[in-house]
Amino acid sequence: MKKLISFVLVIVTLAAITIVSPVVSAQRYGDYEYTVTDGKATITKYHGSDVDVVIPASLDGVPVTNIDLESFKDQSRIKSVKIPEGVTEISEYVPMSGKYSGAFEGCTHLEKVELPDSLEIIGYKAFSGCKYLSEVTIPGNVTDIKEQAFYGCQHLRSIEIPGSVKTIGFWAFKDCTRLEQLTLNDGLILLDGASFWGCTSLTSVEIPDSVTKISSAFGNCSSLESINIPDGVTFLGEVVFNTPIEKDESRYEDGALYIGKHLIKVNESVSGDYAVKDGTRCIASSAFSNCGRIGKLTIPDTAIICQGAFEFGYITEVDIAEGVSIIGGSAFYYCNELTRASIPGSTVILGDGAFSDCSVLKEVTIGEGLTKIGNEAFLNCNDLETITIPSSVREIGDSAFSADDDYGTIYGVPKITVYYNGTAYDWKTKVNVSYEKNEWLQVAKYVYLVKDAAEAFRDVKHGKWYSDGLNYVYTEGIMNGVSDDRFEPNEAMTRAMLVTVLWRAEGSPATETKTPFTDLKAKWYKTAVAWAYENGIVDGMEDGIFAPDGKLTREQIAAIMFRYAKFKGADVSARADLSGYKDASKIHSYARDAMSWAVASGLIKGVKADELDPRGNATRAQVATILLRRA
Repeated sequence: MKKLISFVLVIVTLAAITIVSPVVSAQRYGDYEYTVTDGKATITKYHGSDVDVVIPASLDGVPVTNIDLESFKDQSRIKSVKIPEGVTEISEYVPMSGKYSGAFEGCTHLEKVELPDSLEIIGYKAFSGCKYLSEVTIPGNVTDIKEQAFYGCQHLRSIEIPGSVKTIGFWAFKDCTRLEQLTLNDGLILLDGASFWGCTSLTSVEIPDSVTKISSAFGNCSSLESINIPDGVTFLGEVVFNTPIEKDESRYEDGALYIGKHLIKVNESVSGDYAVKDGTRCIASSAFSNCGRIGKLTIPDTAIICQGAFEFGYITEVDIAEGVSIIGGSAFYYCNELTRASIPGSTVILGDGAFSDCSVLKEVTIGEGLTKIGNEAFLNCNDLETITIPSSVREIGDSAFSADDDYGTIYGVPKITVYYNGTAYDWKTKVNVSYEKNEWLQVAKYVYLVKDAAEAFRDVKHGKWYSDGLNYVYTEGIMNGVSDDRFEPNEAMTRAMLVTVLWRAEGSPATETKTPFTDLKAKWYKTAVAWAYENGIVDGMEDGIFAPDGKLTREQIAAIMFRYAKFKGADVSARADLSGYKDASKIHSYARDAMSWAVASGLIKGVKADELDPRGNATRAQVATILLRRA
């Protein structure tokens, strides 16, 4: 019966989906097949025989807004096309659509195209293979020129890209061999992979400052003599691969080719210990693929290490300065002489395959700050012996510490020692890792460089209500145990203890303030009490005493934390209605406002649904939890 009900629910759900889906119908009007979606027509096929095609603005009264893939495919008789106002898109590739050619792909005699001002997207392979296309103006509302849009338009001599265009896609103008004049306007952001590859008539290119990413955009441009790269670029591929710029040895200084602040290539003369020049911005893809044998490589704090920057390089050791924020995918791929690497904490993400196939890499140290080790980051590093992982890491990608089938068969599973700069509990609860896909981590030896409270004290257990609070105050160094192996979580907290905790949280500042208190006997809390008095956090008891050993009540904690929040400049305007607690009348007048704030802020909760217990003593575990909530 349950199966039958489930089946019926599925059918009903599918029916509901069908009902709310937009209506799409295939129709024919004159020479055009089209579909209608939400009252807009998409041309899907042209059956006419015109040489000069003027596409209508509407079909049977329905406005045309889109020209689909393969609509005019291989119609070699067409010499000119005028696309009407209202069309916003020449379709891009849709996976699983069954269409793999562009709208006008293979119109081999097409010479001229008029595009409307309404056009926003020039889609996948839109005019690919239109080898005689020589006249086209990109309208000022176009935002994207997709993959292979003008691939092989061999008679196109000039093109201006308006500032509205943000992305020029992969192979967008590849092999436009007669393209001589290229104008890129400010507003462009991305020159994707090989977008102007093989434009053999281009001699110079001016890239606007708005561009931030350039892949291998101008590779094989065999006449290219001049190009600029803005300082703000954050990714560079092999941007001038196999061009006169790359080949001209006179452009290299001390074996390194720079364009602006970006290191494009080093040659075989670069060997021995080598320091990348201070102030370097991007280290481009494959920059070191032809270097000589480098001992120690030093990378300055200004650098961005782009994808594949050092792949196949002969490098023994690498030190990356604190400040480097990006280490791209496959950055050191197959550096099979690399034995040691130091990664700074300023690097947030270690890219996929960053050190994969570094077969003799033995030691890796990662600074505090890195959050993700990418997929296959250390794949096939079968000699890896030690790695230091910071507590900031939250994710280790699939096969980051693994081998592919060939390596696994030949070398087996290495025994790695993982030094984790955190607690065992943190590793288990904070680091997202699939051990099935990281088999080396299954058998690794783990050394935890920080003990958590449960490991440090025999009277503290994992999984208790207070565990997170005690771990926080202990690992942050703001609460200590009462002895080397005991924390006493259920012991009452004293006034001196809480003041000392807050003082430590502020970095244990020095103070010259003298207090009026006559009962400060122990040295361990004197400075803390003086600091708290100086900053209005405590004001003592009656009769000129502080009562350092006095057990803290819950309302006293609220009052002290309220004043501490004010000292920190926090917003203390929140107030809770305490009338629902049957013992609210027991709160002393000095603490009423503070207790209302503490409850509203979630620092203090009732011991029962209707009971606050304001005069009850607070334990060390309770205070630790309050401090965690305040953190």
